[in-house]
This record gives sequence, C-alpha cells and structure tokens, in this order.
Amino acid sequence: MSIYKYFSEFLKRTIIWDKVELSTITNQELSSLTDYFKCEQITSFLNCDIINFDNNDEPVFYANEYVDTKFIHYQLIRQKKY
Repeated sequence: MSIYKYFSEFLKRTIIWDKVELSTITNQELSSLTDYFKCEQITSFLNCDIINFDNNDEPVFYANEYVDTKFIHYQLIRQKKY
C-alpha cells in the first residue's frame, strides 16, 4: 500500500499537492550518503526536501530524499520577451 493510500484510508487525509525545495549536497558533507550509495569518490546528490499537503492546505508529512545526479538529466528552456 502506498503512503498516499494509507493516509487517505486510515487517517482520512488526502494528499493533493507538495512543496519541494531542491538543493545539492555531496557525500563529503553528509557522510552517511557514502555508505548508502557505495561512493568511491566525492559525489554530488540532489537533495529534495518535501512537504506534502492535504486538501485543506495542511501539512501532512515531510520527506527528505537524495538522488544520485548520475541518474538524472536537467533541461531548461527559457523564453525572453522584450
């Protein structure tokens, strides 16, 4: 069962949106990442601090996730109007 279904069925709180704050961190700054990701050298990670909210805009739960940047790719398109 997903955590979203659990909150909906058992706590009667439906998560409908979240706020994600993105930053970067290295395993040198947070040594526990070295063991978890089995790093052999200094590695950068995307740090996602996430707050999930219900339909009353009340915070339901907080998550902190780390993503090895070798598995993701970013692309940004920006339009300029003059």
